[in-house]
Amino acid sequence: MINEMPSAVFWNSVVKMFYGPGSSYAMFAGRDASRALALLSFKPEDINGNLEGLEDAELQILLDWECKFMEKYDRMGQLVPKKILT
Repeated sequence: MINEMPSAVFWNSVVKMFYGPGSSYAMFAGRDASRALALLSFKPEDINGNLEGLEDAELQILLDWECKFMEKYDRMGQLVPKKILT
């Protein structure tokens, strides 16, 4: 399973009981769940990478999640912002 954070992608297949199909956090696997993690939300509409409008306290929560992931999972890569062609 791959779990994405702002600029970081983590490999967490060793914990299928958390991120595998039918598990508690399966909705986050393979997706940028940055907003949902910052908001401590399980709402499908929050499972995205949009950080607009988040307060400082919510961004701190997201940073805390990233630190936890760095301790537990291998970092696989980094997200690159999509270029908009003009």
